[in-house]
Amino acid sequence: MGNEWVTHRTIIEEPKATQSIEKLTEKHERFDDQWTGFSWLLSRSPELGRKKTFNGDVYYLMHRVYRLMRDDAPNHGLVEIAVVYKFDDKTVTLIDVNAWEVEES
Repeated sequence: MGNEWVTHRTIIEEPKATQSIEKLTEKHERFDDQWTGFSWLLSRSPELGRKKTFNGDVYYLMHRVYRLMRDDAPNHGLVEIAVVYKFDDKTVTLIDVNAWEVEES
């Protein structure tokens, strides 16, 4: 049994993704912390995303909701994050990133 976390791809940001990350970091107080974890996961397991083909190009969508374990816990400024990307054996190319506030339960 191999270690899935050994492969570490380089994250490359398309200009639109860079702009989105900068805006989201300014808009959401905890986005930067969450983005650090999200990009760590993405660089190691991009195949977890949902595969879509558009005009012959293959893209992936990964979406994560960050919540505390209890349904009645406040979200503490956490956001939902969605990323559209492509990847190969060495890189993950971010096409765009979006985030929005988690609705309270």
